[in-house]
Amino acid sequence: MGRYEVSAESDIPADLRAVFRLATDPDKIVQYETGIEQIEVVSPASERSITAVVRLRIGPVRLQRRYRYAYHPPAHYSGFQLDPGLVRGYFAFSFQSTGRATRVRHVEGIRSSVPALAQIVGWVYFKLLNRRSLTAELDNLAELVRKEQASASGSGDEV
Repeated sequence: MGRYEVSAESDIPADLRAVFRLATDPDKIVQYETGIEQIEVVSPASERSITAVVRLRIGPVRLQRRYRYAYHPPAHYSGFQLDPGLVRGYFAFSFQSTGRATRVRHVEGIRSSVPALAQIVGWVYFKLLNRRSLTAELDNLAELVRKEQASASGSGDEV
């Protein structure tokens, strides 16, 4: 099976569980992941996974795909596209406390059973159509965490 994958890592100055909670909340994901417009949970598959319809925006194109999300608090969160097709998207986050911060590693990719198709589609998607970087997403997540912390401490910043 072929694959095209991109990744980024960042230290977010916040508690591990707080970062995990915000990063995995379907209502908050749309605030840091610019390619997702909406996540509609359609069924909890189990205590540690859900099935959701994800509305994506890729440049001028809007798509709707079904994903299975898996949760292993507070260390791992991932998802993969359920819709049949020649290519399928996936992502994963890992979270690790460094003492003063939470190290977040984010991976996104495309898989295909057709030789070289994942590499071609992945390159077009990540390099041409979807010019935002995973580092920018992690920066957005860090800002969301900062605003949430400020709001909780009563400093006046709103999420």
